[in-house]
Amino acid sequence: MTAWRLLAFKQLSQRCPLDEWQDGLGVESFNRFSEIMERLQVLPRELWRRPDFDLLKGERYRGIGEIRFKGDKRVHRAFGWFGPERSMFTLLHACLKQRSDLTAEYEIARTRRDLVIQYGWQVIYEFTLKRIDR
Repeated sequence: MTAWRLLAFKQLSQRCPLDEWQDGLGVESFNRFSEIMERLQVLPRELWRRPDFDLLKGERYRGIGEIRFKGDKRVHRAFGWFGPERSMFTLLHACLKQRSDLTAEYEIARTRRDLVIQYGWQVIYEFTLKRIDR
């Protein structure tokens, strides 16, 4: 069974937008995200599929996918990339899905993927699912 190493993007300033996003999730949203990530982490890549995950379309977004979930009466997307190395999945960006066109969100994820390719470990860290007790 594959065990994916879960990473997340951090800015060169060391700001961690995925931690900030995770900290802002409601309890139901966090629990749903956590449940999906824990399940996906042990599945081979070919089993990462809808409804929880889908790859973005187009060469521009190669290797980037979206984790899809609902919680707290909202629809969320977390974008990640299979890389920078084998058996690694790097969370790049996350948002509320408030409209059907998420091109701007895709571009943020693509830009961050490209920064990971360029800067490597300077812009990624081990991502931890934080337990929320509210």
